[in-house]
Amino acid sequence: MSKDAQTITAKMRAMFNHGQVVVTGTMVAGSMDADAQTIDVLPTWANDDASLMIHGVLLNAVEQGSGMVLYPADGSDVMIASVEGEWVLLNASVLVKAQVTLGGSKFTITDGLIQMNDGGNGGVPISQSVAGRIKRLEQAFNNHLVTYNAHSHTISGGSTNVPSTPDTGTIAPFTQATDIENTVFKH
Repeated sequence: MSKDAQTITAKMRAMFNHGQVVVTGTMVAGSMDADAQTIDVLPTWANDDASLMIHGVLLNAVEQGSGMVLYPADGSDVMIASVEGEWVLLNASVLVKAQVTLGGSKFTITDGLIQMNDGGNGGVPISQSVAGRIKRLEQAFNNHLVTYNAHSHTISGGSTNVPSTPDTGTIAPFTQATDIENTVFKH
């Protein structure tokens, strides 16, 4: 046995003796348990022998409800590790969802959607579009105010009269996108 092979063998023995093992394989289709946040993996070396399947591989390596959870696609290639007998996902070739939870905040990312917490507040406004709509409303109000102040009434006897107290208010300055944007969350 070559010196390199002896070194590799010694390191592999040390890993196994300390309960640390890294395995590559395939996520078993339909094995996702979203509530338990686990999957089943068929190791590459198992040669399709389902009796060698590794069950209950954790998708979240952090305890106490905080952390990042990666959800691999059915049939994706995965790398898992066993540390002291607990299997945990390290890598996946294809993800269908990622979720980050930190205390009371949760971010869920899927193809085409980024959701904060339960998504109950709807989408994040597109500040340039909203500011443009508000500015048009402000301009229309100001134009209407000018027309109101300039109008006259015919009074019996033939005289005209403008409002005795013209409205001098206007909306200024106009709303800008920076007035309504949330700088903590950008998209």
